[in-house]
Amino acid sequence: MPSIYRIEDFAVHGGSAINLFHKNMPRYSVDIDLTYIPIQTEKKAFLQ
Repeated sequence: MPSIYRIEDFAVHGGSAINLFHKNMPRYSVDIDLTYIPIQTEKKAFLQ
């Protein structure tokens, strides 16, 4: 998961992110919530 820090266009958020990155509490299942940060039209986002 450390490679996520190299991608500047995504933000990790949610309970799993807090447990993984701030509290170092591994879980049996992890769902990662990602947000694509640059705000643009859907067409432009998919073309990148």
